Amino acid sequence: MKKGAIYFIGLIFIFGLSGCGKEVKQKENKEYSVVEEKNSQPSVTKDAEIENSLQPSVTNNTVKENDIKKKDSQQLLESENKYSIVQDEDVNVYSDVKKYGRIKKKHKKFKRKDGKEYFYYDMECFYFNDDYPAVLNDTLQRYYDSQKESYENSAKTYSGESDNAPNVPYDSLIFQYFTYIGDDYVSMVFNDVTYMGGAHQYSKIDGVTIDCNTGEMVDVNPFINDTDEEINKQFKELLGIAEYDNKEWDFYITDKNVVFFYYDSRFWDSVETKRVR
Repeated sequence: MKKGAIYFIGLIFIFGLSGCGKEVKQKENKEYSVVEEKNSQPSVTKDAEIENSLQPSVTNNTVKENDIKKKDSQQLLESENKYSIVQDEDVNVYSDVKKYGRIKKKHKKFKRKDGKEYFYYDMECFYFNDDYPAVLNDTLQRYYDSQKESYENSAKTYSGESDNAPNVPYDSLIFQYFTYIGDDYVSMVFNDVTYMGGAHQYSKIDGVTIDCNTGEMVDVNPFINDTDEEINKQFKELLGIAEYDNKEWDFYITDKNVVFFYYDSRFWDSVETKRVR
């Protein structure tokens, strides 16, 4: 009986040891799996670190690009009311004359009593069709009459000097194109040519801008905010001229800009600035 009890207790003790061994083994396995899981984590972290290490460069590039855009926008804003020399004129011209009206050509010769021609003039007079206010043509007619009067006076000047010129002197008004056609204004360009019979002719661009409501031929003031002093300052810096003189400047408008012409015995330049209204 005593031996049986001892035997039974021994079995329980052995069984308990085996159970503990199993539990320990399971615990060891669990710890191993955790360790294994922990050991596998660095590879994921490393990939993330690599990805993150690349991210700043993308972010930096984006920031730099935004900075450049902001800087360009700021420069554009700062230069909106500045003047610049027109290097390559890129004007959206309206050259389809028939779409807006018609041109009437005038030619007049001047001869002495011996029948020899000593002067002539040509004029291309544009007139708007009935789709546009009649006041535009009234203003243009006054402009053409003024040009005609000037050419008639030139004829008197050359009447006694034609023998001294190798060729017959002339004046010519040539229609070039429109630079702006709107409900508020129309702006167009003529080429006013003077030839004195020598080697070269003198060509002068003549801008004509008319208010569609009043029919008034306007100056540049409705389109810019600058005073004569500010214009003078800008022109002096750009062209090195001494002083600004309204009589030496002409202009036309586009949908965005005002373009000036400067006339000088040595050169001429086109200067543009932003049209503010």
